[in-house]
Amino acid sequence: MLSNQTNTGSSGNGDTATITYTAPNTIPSPNSVTITATSVENTSSSGADTFSITSSTSSPLSLQTVALPQGMVGVAYTSTTLQVIGGTGPYTWSASGNLPSGVSLSIAGGISGTPTAAGVFSFTVQVQDSENPPVTATTPTPESITIVTVNGTACGAPGGKESLLNGQYAFLLEGSDPYGLDTMVGSFTADGAGNITAGEEDLNLSSGVVEAMQSITPASMAYVVGSDHRGCLALTTAGVTFVYHFALGSITSGIAGKGRLVEFDTSGTVTGGVMKLRDTSAFSTAAINGNYAFAVADQLPGQFVAAGAFNANAGVISSGAVDTNSQGNIDGAGATYPTAPLSFTGSDMVDTNGRGTLSFTTANGQINSTCYVISATELFCTSSDVQGSNPLYPLFAGRILRQSSASFSNSSVNGTSVRYLSGMATSGSGVTVEVGLLQADGSGNFTYTGDANDGGSISSPTAAGTYTVASNGRVMVTISGQTLTSLDYLVNSNEAFDIGTSPNATAGFLEPQATGTFSNASLSATYSFGQVVPSAEPFQFQTAELSLDGAGNISGTADFVNTSSDVLSPGQSLTGQTYAVSSGGRGTLSYNGNVISTFYVISPTEWVAIDSGPSNNIPTYPELQHAQE
Repeated sequence: MLSNQTNTGSSGNGDTATITYTAPNTIPSPNSVTITATSVENTSSSGADTFSITSSTSSPLSLQTVALPQGMVGVAYTSTTLQVIGGTGPYTWSASGNLPSGVSLSIAGGISGTPTAAGVFSFTVQVQDSENPPVTATTPTPESITIVTVNGTACGAPGGKESLLNGQYAFLLEGSDPYGLDTMVGSFTADGAGNITAGEEDLNLSSGVVEAMQSITPASMAYVVGSDHRGCLALTTAGVTFVYHFALGSITSGIAGKGRLVEFDTSGTVTGGVMKLRDTSAFSTAAINGNYAFAVADQLPGQFVAAGAFNANAGVISSGAVDTNSQGNIDGAGATYPTAPLSFTGSDMVDTNGRGTLSFTTANGQINSTCYVISATELFCTSSDVQGSNPLYPLFAGRILRQSSASFSNSSVNGTSVRYLSGMATSGSGVTVEVGLLQADGSGNFTYTGDANDGGSISSPTAAGTYTVASNGRVMVTISGQTLTSLDYLVNSNEAFDIGTSPNATAGFLEPQATGTFSNASLSATYSFGQVVPSAEPFQFQTAELSLDGAGNISGTADFVNTSSDVLSPGQSLTGQTYAVSSGGRGTLSYNGNVISTFYVISPTEWVAIDSGPSNNIPTYPELQHAQE
């Protein structure tokens, strides 16, 4: 608002006159007024004054459309106060249009309430200031609030098994939003009765934003667990609520040791991952001590992978060795395999909540990550550098595991291991997944047989070759007749992180297979089922509880999310599927007589599967899936 002005001017003969000027609502152009006084008695005598017209406020009153947090049916909407630019306070706010039912805008600009229905609600906001006369501003485009619902309210009514989720859990999630890739690592505390009492998380978003140490808001009935050990979890941070469906497993003394997660809302972000019960006694820098191996990967799919080993002692990282593969560019220097690993040094720090930071410095620059401690032997990690800030080390997620030995040799690889991996399809379009058996003699020789889906192309790869194990656990693998092969870093005997050296940059893991012969009767339990993390992003994420009866029959329920369309498919029955296991541990899952997945048994409590059918509809973005009792 422009000021009304009263000015006194004088003519050349000393006469004075008082003139009142009423300013318009906007500054005119030109923004000045010249007033001339002429003597009535002597018209040749006159005087003039020029007055500039300025605003009485620092800036004109205006509003900007802002991104308002998502809400959840039945959950109090996080109070959000709108902001005004310029004008003179106090301000009076109003809204017209379609606010979510149960939510209102106060005259002071606060949006709050408890939504009662789901949907996308658009409305126009108007503000009036206290000038005289008052000035009014309206948002240039309508505001919008998305309200989501799962099972009616937040996570629905208690399922009766909330006691299974009890304690502090760390989680690792990867996926994408409409603009690119996202990763998230964090923790929450569940009280065994459906309530989240504390938590925090770190996000690395495609928008170029890294959100560090975001507090998770404590909430009542934030999770439910059903009789089949499937459940729903709602986590609110920074005013935004995200919903996840999960399947629990590794239940000991009535407490779940781990679970598979998939985001289950309509926020536009689709992620999948894993959670594990934490050992709070390891929440210190001193607890992270000894030799560790690690692997990280992006999920674009599979354009960057890295694996390595290091020693941690009192916050100092030493003896670091890492191999990276960015679409065939080994160690960021245009090198080809075989080549020596990059050496690195660094530092680590863990706070009393079990959140840690790790920094590695190589010849190619510094890599920064945020990790959440599960125990002194395992951490979940994600990149904490802004996406794109270092093209040699893009966004990644992965695990760190403490090595069982201070020194390894060829004899550390001796027996049969299940090897599983994923990455970018050879064609560059789609995902490649593979699972198989690696048999090593402890003297540097191996054979391999497996099953693969390379972007929709099904094959049964075989290989033979040699390997050499360094004392730090780095395994150089050479396949007879091939120049492209893989690198491994041992965690334990016959257990290792695995990365490929070809341009499709695969990443995976080796686990020792239990001894003996297998049959359908070997698998007779209920398994928590979901995507391996980290792995290349598939066409869909899923979690499930699968019951195998030992006689070839499957029952259970799954929750699916389509990664391209964000379509939610909860509670899908798996009854009617069958399975068959060979003596060597290779198995198939079938539906209506068609093989849909191929898997390999690690032990009667664990197996790994890949999508492989049906033959008339082979997925080009297949999943790499893990099942564990």
